[in-house]
Amino acid sequence: RKLQERRARRRDHLGRVAPLTPSHPGGGPPFPFSKPIPTTPPMLGWDSEFLGRMGGIKEEVYVLRSDRSICYFREGPESSSRVVVFIHGSAQSKWLWVRSAPPQGVHMVAVDRMGFGGSAKEPPSDEQYGWREGADELV
Repeated sequence: RKLQERRARRRDHLGRVAPLTPSHPGGGPPFPFSKPIPTTPPMLGWDSEFLGRMGGIKEEVYVLRSDRSICYFREGPESSSRVVVFIHGSAQSKWLWVRSAPPQGVHMVAVDRMGFGGSAKEPPSDEQYGWREGADELV
């Protein structure tokens, strides 16, 4: 209960300091600023190539041995002998790996780490999510 109350207070605070605007084209978290950030040249919207790629990427969910779910997307030929798993850092998501074109010659699997994006949010007990625990479940 205390954890739920703490999260509700945090959401309320974030809503005041970073009002939400339309969501990220990949369905990820909304862009947290109500005014555009000054850039040179000005960024007037999402790049059309990027939007086209985002629209063609399908999220998938896999249930792990622990009964927790992990969210990911795949690109590139499944028949490729080279499979590369892309894992993001802290405060990011699988969408970090979307580029103007998929990597050539590989089958790419980009995952949301536990506690991020579309993957399971809560550890099964008092565990912490970390790199080692995440790798153990992925393998």
